[in-house]
Amino acid sequence: MLLAGPPLGWVALILAGVLLRISGRWLGGRGGAGAVRAGLAWAAAPQAVGLLIWAGQLALIPTASFGGGAAPPEHVLPVTICWGVHGLLALGSAYLAVAGVAAAHQIVIWRAAVAWLLAALLVLGTLAGIFASAALLIALRGG
Repeated sequence: MLLAGPPLGWVALILAGVLLRISGRWLGGRGGAGAVRAGLAWAAAPQAVGLLIWAGQLALIPTASFGGGAAPPEHVLPVTICWGVHGLLALGSAYLAVAGVAAAHQIVIWRAAVAWLLAALLVLGTLAGIFASAALLIALRGG
């Protein structure tokens, strides 16, 4: 994961930047893909803090860090606090991602949230089309 994470994150940042540039422009925004990517990159900052918390959690309670086992009874409270903080950091990242798109496109935040929704629908529609086409081809071949 340490080797695959950075290149996959870079690809995801590029693709999200393009999709959110397109969907933001549909809603009257005027930001470019670079500005959108910058906003998305800043949105990842809380997750960097989460990595530090996770590293400490991994060092102190390794069985509870990967979801492979239950934490010992004396570690239930610290594990619960850590995962609560991770959840809050994820919510903060989500807010910053929407706010970054709003700032990049110079649109209000609710339009940026709709831009995210449109980008997600574009991805889901594309995947649905691919899978439906594959299913049709399989059915036509008699498989």
